[in-house]
Amino acid sequence: RSFLSPLYSENWPGGCFEISGPKISEGGWMTFDEYQEEAALTAAEGADCIYYAGKLVIEAAEAAQPIFKMMYHGKPATAEQMMDELGDVLWYAAGLAGTLGLSLSAIAAANIAKLRARHGTAYRASFYVGDGGAVGERVD
Repeated sequence: RSFLSPLYSENWPGGCFEISGPKISEGGWMTFDEYQEEAALTAAEGADCIYYAGKLVIEAAEAAQPIFKMMYHGKPATAEQMMDELGDVLWYAAGLAGTLGLSLSAIAAANIAKLRARHGTAYRASFYVGDGGAVGERVD
């Protein structure tokens, strides 16, 4: 039994919540770039990369808090609560990216490319023990 087993309970089917959310249009879910544009409209004037980077760390810790409370105090976490906390993380990530002239879509695509170079199409634990395996060189 893994210490993560509470995450795979009835509260978290398959290890995550199954929820739906708002759409920006009838055409489908909001894209990263659409989100980034909308989020920028709510940013305070003068917010800079230091502000966004600092707040991103704080919000990431707040997103972890309901999981800790669930695992160690038995307090259930809800999908809505996690969406709210992860939404705050996304807002600060979008703001930080914007101050650096980066789009969330470009960041997402570059991250997937990095992961594919590391692991191929599935997780490869051997990458982290230093041999690099058959997919590619170790990337730190």
